[in-house]
Amino acid sequence: MPKAPCKMPIQPPMNNKDINPITPGPRKKDLKRRAAKPRLSGHKKRSIWFQARSAWPLREAPIHTLVLERNRAKRDLPVAKRAARWRCIGPTNIGGRVTCVVCDPRDPNRIWAGAAGGGVWQSNNAGVQWRSLWKKQDSLNIGSLAIDPANPDVIYCGTGEANLSADSYAGVGIYKTANGGRTWQLLASASDLRIPTRIGVMAIDPFDSAHLVVGGVGAYESSPRPDDFGGIFVSQDGGVTWRRETFISTKNYWCHAIVFHPAKPGVIFATFTEQGAKSGIWLSEDAGEHWRQLNKGLPDPENFGRTSLAISPSNPDVIYVFAQDSSSDGLLGVFRSADEGATWREIGGRHFQAEGQISYGNTIAVHPKRPNHVLCGGVDLHLTTDGGKTWTNVTPLARDLPLEDSVDDEVLDPRRKVVPATLNALSNEKVPQPEVHLAAEDGQGDHEKDRCRVRIEDAQGHALARKARFPLQSAGVTSALLAPVAGRGFSNGCTIPLGSWFRILVINVLIADSP
Repeated sequence: MPKAPCKMPIQPPMNNKDINPITPGPRKKDLKRRAAKPRLSGHKKRSIWFQARSAWPLREAPIHTLVLERNRAKRDLPVAKRAARWRCIGPTNIGGRVTCVVCDPRDPNRIWAGAAGGGVWQSNNAGVQWRSLWKKQDSLNIGSLAIDPANPDVIYCGTGEANLSADSYAGVGIYKTANGGRTWQLLASASDLRIPTRIGVMAIDPFDSAHLVVGGVGAYESSPRPDDFGGIFVSQDGGVTWRRETFISTKNYWCHAIVFHPAKPGVIFATFTEQGAKSGIWLSEDAGEHWRQLNKGLPDPENFGRTSLAISPSNPDVIYVFAQDSSSDGLLGVFRSADEGATWREIGGRHFQAEGQISYGNTIAVHPKRPNHVLCGGVDLHLTTDGGKTWTNVTPLARDLPLEDSVDDEVLDPRRKVVPATLNALSNEKVPQPEVHLAAEDGQGDHEKDRCRVRIEDAQGHALARKARFPLQSAGVTSALLAPVAGRGFSNGCTIPLGSWFRILVINVLIADSP
């Protein structure tokens, strides 16, 4: 039998008296202020979105699962008849990040760089041109590089980004090359040897190339799982076997910096964080057999978060550290020692008050020949040339540029493109005037009409030339040479001392399009 139609009950008409009027809520100024929640993680807040979509519900996806699945697909799936051709369609405003750079001590033009998610790259001309050395390795995530000072063709690569962010990813262990990067082999597997999956620092003993020390971090600093442990690990046989040091803790702790003394065998400096009073700077004078904590002139150890360390190659008595405040994402201080770490003093002053994100961006370096010439920073880089008495921000995020006259008075094609950019460079001691390469977004057109206007400053921000113009000498390539104008010298006749840092701020690049 057919079902009877379902009849809905008829609602009685609503009386207007039964309707409660909607009243506006309290104004924001009238609300009680809530206390800020304590910061329990050093991760960038904006990274939660990435982490939730890449590994949920885990902190991070197990990389060995990815490797196994990749190998399975290669084995079981048919080979494509024609390799797929990919084209980037955006977004184009997302930048990558470089986690490490090493330089050939015999030839400073040879550079290797490791990318957080892009493998290892190499340049033979001081960074003008780069080529990828990473082809079929299991992980693209690079955390550190170390070059053997006795044989610069030997390079070790620690995988896994150690930048303490939810959008940084783990690696598979340590790779090694013996031919400058042409071929690589997995020297130490993280899963087999229980070394960290995020290796942020590697150091090679300058007096014994078989003595390697690496430092790493884990997914959580307080994780009890051995697979998540960071710390400092030592190999005495060139990376074949490894031992985790437990003088900081038998439980989880992190190691952020390791530096061998360049002139004294057995002397090692390192920095650590742990859940207690053993964070900070440590020293070994017997090649790592025993360690002691350095604290004279420094804040209490529990205040130290992630800390970078650099020793002056020309005067190893001078050591600098750049330390995060463990209670925030700000800077605890920049500290200097003139007696190999026995005593310290703070040299940053109030200059770094606006600096932040120190748990993520944290670095320091000393000039190879000038012990008072130091670069360090978090979001920006800061320079001192007098051992910390004065500082200059050399990479400001915003700067007043004379853009009001950005249209060149020379006649150019009206369809020109404006490509703003900023460049830092070091004057080359081999040539009387520096050459700077500028990436142009155009590979065609009438390049005889292309022009570039720049402002050139010294390291302190003083203008050497305000509106220097140069032709862009390019012929169908994306790298254009910013060259001296014949008869005028570099930048309208201004001189830059050899070996000095200078800054080129590109006001505009006017590129004539093809007709």
